[in-house]
Amino acid sequence: MKVITPIRLNFILCLIIVSVGASGQHDTTIYFSIYSKVTDSKSNAVYYSQVVKKENDLFSMMDYTLKNKRWIPSNYTVIRRENDNLFRLTSQSQTNKSKNVIVKRFFIRTDSGYRIKDYNDTILIQEGKSKLIFPLIKFGTWRFYNSSTGKISTERTYNDDQILTSNYYISDTEYIDEPFVIVEKMPVYPGGDAVLLQDIAKHTMYPEEAKEKNITGSVLVRFAILKDGSIGCVSLPKKVHPLLDTAAIKTVYSLPKQFKPGEQGGRKVNVWYMVPVNFFIQTKE
Repeated sequence: MKVITPIRLNFILCLIIVSVGASGQHDTTIYFSIYSKVTDSKSNAVYYSQVVKKENDLFSMMDYTLKNKRWIPSNYTVIRRENDNLFRLTSQSQTNKSKNVIVKRFFIRTDSGYRIKDYNDTILIQEGKSKLIFPLIKFGTWRFYNSSTGKISTERTYNDDQILTSNYYISDTEYIDEPFVIVEKMPVYPGGDAVLLQDIAKHTMYPEEAKEKNITGSVLVRFAILKDGSIGCVSLPKKVHPLLDTAAIKTVYSLPKQFKPGEQGGRKVNVWYMVPVNFFIQTKE
């Protein structure tokens, strides 16, 4: 098996970058290791992205994931160039297969690659530097924003798409380090999980527009229980619809009681937590 050295790989990436900026990207395959870092061969990869040029200004990108020693297609994206500094990426929603996700990717050429800004409709969702326009190979500092509110949620540093550091914002100016997932004493809502779910149900405001359009579903909300028992760093691992997504975030922030914070080694720490917020129309029998 032919192994491409890091120097050879960097040379190939440079050629790809030149082709994107000059006359349009051609067929490209980028492999990623278990830590999301760019790797030099398929044998070392756990997923990869394959870009194919269809015609002038039109591309497709298929992502493949390794499962049980087989490469399984996981995401298909149609990419169309809108103008000199904008691509439109259309892919299928991972949480709603009948819905498409459209991202507008603005880019500016730099000495080391590209400055990228991704928008969902008019809301900026991420920005930073990448060696390619697609697939992204992130490096340096990237900022991520809540797609519902537009507020900054996370700041990370990368090297060849591998995450080096993460900061999670609890306000526009304050951030915390990576919260724990499991600790010796997990956070506790007064009354326990049963009361938590009851309070979520009581404080969930079902948007009238969503009811009228019969939009239903369960939004999965992730947030950090901070050292003082308050809630921060809210995100949505599973979205349903913008109307329900926004309502779910409001529900979590409107909980009437504070958590008892988690503890590790006798000190209070920040801990990740997840809850479902359900939106279903009850029919009268």
